[in-house]
Amino acid sequence: MSRKLKAAKDLYRRFHWGREPKEALELNVDFPKEWVVLGHVPVIVYLAKKGRDKTYRPYIHSFGKGEPFEIKEENGKIILEAKRDVNITEELPILAVPPTTKPELLALFNFQGKITDRGIEG
Repeated sequence: MSRKLKAAKDLYRRFHWGREPKEALELNVDFPKEWVVLGHVPVIVYLAKKGRDKTYRPYIHSFGKGEPFEIKEENGKIILEAKRDVNITEELPILAVPPTTKPELLALFNFQGKITDRGIEG
């Protein structure tokens, strides 16, 4: 096993509170210099099994200083509500893809938070 793959497995364990990875990917990615901006990302939602979770559960992170957004559900509708004004270009990550016919990469740039053992913060 390569040193980088071992490091990826160790990081997975930290992000998933001790859970062992069931699979790993080692990809050769040509990281482009040019990107097409799609917009800014106020919130990210992903599904993961962490710790002793038996099923996937949603993890929701609002970007910007001091959690400027709140997500709530009303009558089956998901509502993103601003809790304060946001400086979009300074506080929010940029969502971008490479300028290819069928992009296989999707990236966040200008991320202001941290990635810690608890996951995405800020």
